[in-house]
Amino acid sequence: MITRLALSVATALTLALSAPAHAAGGSGTGLDAEALLKDLGAAERIAQSGKLRMLSQRIAATACNRVAGILVEDADKHLTRSVRDYRRILAGLEKGDDGLGLYGAETDRKILRDVAQLGEIWAPLDATFETTANAELSPADVVAITQTAPALLDISKRLVGIVAAEYSDPTQMVQSDAILLQIAERQRMLEQEIANATCMIAEGIEVETAQDKLAAAADLYEISLGALRNGMPEAGVSGPPTQAIDLWLGDIAARWTDLRPTLDAFGQGQSITPEDRAFVFSEMNKLTWMMNVTVGQYTEASKLKF
Repeated sequence: MITRLALSVATALTLALSAPAHAAGGSGTGLDAEALLKDLGAAERIAQSGKLRMLSQRIAATACNRVAGILVEDADKHLTRSVRDYRRILAGLEKGDDGLGLYGAETDRKILRDVAQLGEIWAPLDATFETTANAELSPADVVAITQTAPALLDISKRLVGIVAAEYSDPTQMVQSDAILLQIAERQRMLEQEIANATCMIAEGIEVETAQDKLAAAADLYEISLGALRNGMPEAGVSGPPTQAIDLWLGDIAARWTDLRPTLDAFGQGQSITPEDRAFVFSEMNKLTWMMNVTVGQYTEASKLKF
């Protein structure tokens, strides 16, 4: 079956190719194929730029747990995929990547500035992953990765806000949908920030800072989950746009309710056993997978209005 997005891309190309060409930045009325294709990927650009926030934390959390010997097979799988995805998304946000729904190279200077800054900070970590097998990562590597993660996260947070402002065009995505999508994809980042903070506490890396991050991330996650499930009109947040999203959010909430007491105990200084760490690491990855599905559902739901 031909998807709506495929039809939209085909239509955009047909219109663009039949219109008179005009120079970049010109004031003519001809259609620009690159601009049209970029607009069609508005939701994807928000979701993919937001995914960088999650990956900055997931890479740190997974490397930490891998070196500690926690769920090694799962850690290897998640670390390899996360590094690969980070590289691809970072390149795609600059140059475009049709497979990710990022149609055409980016032209906004603010977005390109942040992508370049992320690239500069990411480069040393990328070199480590390029030359060092997962099994050969050292505790010193983990500290370096963990200490770099906040800078990647800070710039990624700014980037997703700029991307959302640039691409939440009312002809492609209404403002309320952009808000929902940003909150939903932020949940993925918070899940991995929790996993990272838990491992930092267990490994004795900046423990007080990690405890504060764990408490703040858990509180924000719970508030945001409630807003997604029930709406928060005063913040411009509506409830689930489809029944499928409502059901997924209900399943996520059930898992979160079971997990929260364990996280609170860690944040209050309770000792963390290897079994506890494995439980948190596994559950955070399951919740991230579930939120990945949900973000995809929000992305598709936003397109159905046009």
